[in-house]
Amino acid sequence: MSVRPDGIGVGGCFVVVERRRVVVSVLLVVALLAALAVALMFGEETLWPRQLVDVLSGGGTRGDRTLLLDLRANRVIVAALAGAALGVAGAVMQSVTRNPLASPDILGISAGASAGAVIVIVANDGVLDGKSWAAPVGAIVGGLVIAAGIAAFSVGMDPLRLVLAGIALSSLCGAIVTYLVAIADPEVAAHAYIWLSASLAGREAEHIWPVATALVPAIAVIVPLSRRASMLSLGAVRAHSLGVPVARTERGLLLVSVLLTSLATAATGPIGFVAFVAPQITARLTRTASPPLVVSGLTGATLVLCADAAARTILPWSAPIGAVTSALGAPILIYFLWRAVRV
Repeated sequence: MSVRPDGIGVGGCFVVVERRRVVVSVLLVVALLAALAVALMFGEETLWPRQLVDVLSGGGTRGDRTLLLDLRANRVIVAALAGAALGVAGAVMQSVTRNPLASPDILGISAGASAGAVIVIVANDGVLDGKSWAAPVGAIVGGLVIAAGIAAFSVGMDPLRLVLAGIALSSLCGAIVTYLVAIADPEVAAHAYIWLSASLAGREAEHIWPVATALVPAIAVIVPLSRRASMLSLGAVRAHSLGVPVARTERGLLLVSVLLTSLATAATGPIGFVAFVAPQITARLTRTASPPLVVSGLTGATLVLCADAAARTILPWSAPIGAVTSALGAPILIYFLWRAVRV
């Protein structure tokens, strides 16, 4: 093995290592661990670091174990996994479309997943006991339908028209959801509204597995394709000349993006703007032309955990996490649209 300033060589292979990306990744891991600790410790009742360490090491009082392991741990794990999935999904979509305005929530993928999940919730009268797979499947189908609609109308679209198409499809999905909730039983409608607000309250182990089982194979697929994804930022013609099978790579990556978005939405409800903001933050931190995919996942997980912690501790009222992320992300979207118009 040979080590050079720009990478590591093993046998006949040489892997390029970007020092800044490595440093940013390490700092984001530290930030993610800090956000995990804060999310576990703070809430209506505070657990101090010593209590946290005691519980995680197998000790602690019964009350502390119940509070941490039964009430907060599932919520925090779901938040981190959903944020990572949305961060990766947004980075994939922005890399493939070569458009910083493209993200699953802005283009309507999240809205389609929400509509699919609400259809399942209403059809089952809000009771999914023994059917933990039903909402994720409905979300995937809804996300794929919207993705197919975008693919059918996105040929030759400029960024602004692509965003407008996404807004139109999101409005259509919103109308479907509003109609279903209006005709549903009040208890079922209340259940759907809580889910649509992207509240992480009451998250359990059954909400963890759909996202976790999607995220692990998705990372396994994305890591080998990350170099191809970065080449796509050079344009389809240039990427093809460098040996990248453009069409196949784009289809595979977009499918992964839709699946990650749909399953994250099924687990938490529609968390707005994380898939849009996380890749942009990552690209600026790493100073790369396109957002690194896995690093964007770290950013997304950190953002969702921080937003959830803020919703539970800093704000003077209890707010769902979707409201917090939307309030932070909407001004950033407006800025990008304003800059696109000026250009």
